[in-house]
Order: sequence, then C-alpha cells, then structure tokens
Amino acid sequence: MPFRDAIPSAVRGRRSQGAADTPDDPELRTSTPAWLRRYLIGTMLAMPSLNVTFTDEEMEGVRAAASAEGKSLKQYMHDLGVREMHRKRFVAGATSWADKLHAEFDEAFPDEVPPSQRGDGVAAA
Repeated sequence: MPFRDAIPSAVRGRRSQGAADTPDDPELRTSTPAWLRRYLIGTMLAMPSLNVTFTDEEMEGVRAAASAEGKSLKQYMHDLGVREMHRKRFVAGATSWADKLHAEFDEAFPDEVPPSQRGDGVAAA
C-alpha cells in the first residue's frame, strides 16, 4: 500500500484547515497502523518553535549563561521563558493578595501610615 493511501482522508486536508487530529478520531484509529498514527499525531500537533536573533555579544552571553547552568542552549532558552512566565504569575498573585489584605492591615494598624502619605513633608525613604 502506498504511503499516501495509508493516510485516512479524514487526516488529509485537516492540517491546512487548522483542525487538530486526536487519537479519538475513529477513522484515524481504525484504518491507520499504530506507528503511523503516532507519527501523524505527533507531527500535526507539533509544539510551536521560535527563532530568535541575537547580536554576537548577546549570543556569547547567552551561551555563557547556559554553560554556567550546565544546560544546552535550547534548554536554557526554554527554561528562561518558562521561568519568566512563572515569575510574572507569582508577582500578579502576590499583588492581588496584598491588595485584598490592604484594608485589613490598615484597620489592624491605624498608626502605620506609609511615609509617602504622612503629609508631614518627609519624603519616603
């Protein structure tokens, strides 16, 4: 059987339509060999990638940082993006938490007024 004939019609054309194939697709599950099904699903649902341009000096610094952490350049760049995403999520959560507790803190400690709001002419340190 030619390779093209092994690909079910439900799979052909979906990639250009932007629909993803899943293992739950009955035609894909029943009429395609398991090895081809895994390949098709893996390639059609492939994770996105990104090409980033650096100057020579920047690239040298990135390589040195990756090396210092004992990681490949690819793994270092991946971890850097994920780490920044988690940092932003943490900061947003901490800010939200602090905003919720602000009124309770002001009630519990009425004498604690931030220096910038004291009004006595003293600037905040």
